[in-house]
Amino acid sequence: MSFFSKKILNKLAYNDDENIRVSSLANFHGLSRKDIICSIADNSGNIWLGTNKGGLIKYDGIYSTKYTFGSGLLSKIITCLFEDKNGSIWIGSDNGIMKFNGKCVTYFNDSIGI
Repeated sequence: MSFFSKKILNKLAYNDDENIRVSSLANFHGLSRKDIICSIADNSGNIWLGTNKGGLIKYDGIYSTKYTFGSGLLSKIITCLFEDKNGSIWIGSDNGIMKFNGKCVTYFNDSIGI
């Protein structure tokens, strides 16, 4: 994790020796701690938050961007996140798997046999 990502996480979270707990998300599109299902820090220093019915949120330390159906996601329930070696973000949801390369979303779900 980059220094930049650690700095962002330090603003958002604290460690209680067992878990990292998010303490302040008031400005993140109205989300509370219990809305966050998963998170990752990518190699560029961005924090990605997968939410329960709030879509996907990317935070760069200053600005946050929310991705939902209008952005091309299959679902607003994001259950897991992974960054591959090419920098694409793989997104698991209740409606399939998506790959976001920063410009477009590729879908992998029941409609294509997965």
